[in-house]
Amino acid sequence: MTTSDNRPEGPDEDDGTSRTGATPAQGRGAPRRRAWPWVVGTLALVAVLAGVGVGVFTVLDRVFGVGPVYAEDGSLVVEEPLADGETYGDNPDLDELWDACEGGDGAACDALYIQSDLGTEYERFGRYCGDRVPETEDPPASCEEVVAGG
Repeated sequence: MTTSDNRPEGPDEDDGTSRTGATPAQGRGAPRRRAWPWVVGTLALVAVLAGVGVGVFTVLDRVFGVGPVYAEDGSLVVEEPLADGETYGDNPDLDELWDACEGGDGAACDALYIQSDLGTEYERFGRYCGDRVPETEDPPASCEEVVAGG
């Protein structure tokens, strides 16, 4: 049987088209790649990485005490860095912490260590709890226990 333009029904041997003019692959619906699995996978990966990041910061906060500090009334305490100074007598604020540390205030020793510049005598004095810990030993994580027990 032939069509009105004298072409036989079915695929044409010359050009591979059917009577609809579509190639066999087009006519059967070639498989299309779907984007949604990639979108869902990407979102899941982002969520996992965000969760890991939060977990890492939580562990760091619990182990090393890095994180926000709150006062007894629940307000956030923002510690601003103190002015520069190398050694006792250079900075009155750091000198005050030095005196408190030397007098037995372990928290003052920790604050002196944290708030002073790296490599200064202030930092060294606070790090070794007002010279209560010999520099030949590893410095403690916090001076509060060292001063209270010593």
